Amino acid sequence: MSNFNYNGDIYYQYLEAKSQETLVFLHGFSLDHRMWKPQIEEFSSKFNILVYDLRGYGKSLMPNQNYSHHNDLLELLNHLELKQVHLIGLSMGGRVAIDFTLEHPEKVKTMTVIDSSLGGYKSTVDFSIKIETNMQKAREKWLSHEVFEYTNRNYEISNKLKTILDDYSGWHWLNGNKYEQVIPDAKNRLHEIKCPTQILVGEHDLEYFKNIGQYMHERIKNSDYRLVPDGGHMSNLENPNFVNNVVINNIVNRSLR
Repeated sequence: MSNFNYNGDIYYQYLEAKSQETLVFLHGFSLDHRMWKPQIEEFSSKFNILVYDLRGYGKSLMPNQNYSHHNDLLELLNHLELKQVHLIGLSMGGRVAIDFTLEHPEKVKTMTVIDSSLGGYKSTVDFSIKIETNMQKAREKWLSHEVFEYTNRNYEISNKLKTILDDYSGWHWLNGNKYEQVIPDAKNRLHEIKCPTQILVGEHDLEYFKNIGQYMHERIKNSDYRLVPDGGHMSNLENPNFVNNVVINNIVNRSLR
């Protein structure tokens, strides 16, 4: 477990399994690396695993100057001397994976995006949270957002999310997209992605994310699109066995054969 100092500390864990393959997991908005626990437990004996808290989340420092999540990832990979990796990202983490793959295709062997957002794709969902009284109330309001409606039906998973959210600073609710540099036209550049790409969306997730998934599948030539049975917006937690099997298939059967 280490901190990586690059324009502010990025907290990461790099678990080596003496493998030639490294899996990098990118978490969703307001969450941190802990959301990937089922995947870490499944894959850490077979592959090298890199999980980290994106800038502004978890144990990583808050933004204080211009940055991009995809450039942070590049610097982290260079720091660890990792030449090629397999990217797995959920929601915001999916957007980061796409941005990184567009900017540094030579670094990505495969990409798996789960319930992903997409740069330049107009949102049909109001994700804004107003800080009316205090941050704890804002966190509670966020957890009760429609995007987590299906997830909240499972008390155990909902409680895990609450534990992670309780540690979220709320910086982005207070500061918006201050300092963050994104790829605004990512939706128009999807045809550039050549690596084997797996697109997963929970069958009970919002139509907005299903539409994004289908949009990406139509434009990424080497892609597969599947709905996750019994999955909402947190598919990796709601149906980890299905997600893990698809991730393995994308890595082993589609890229290493």
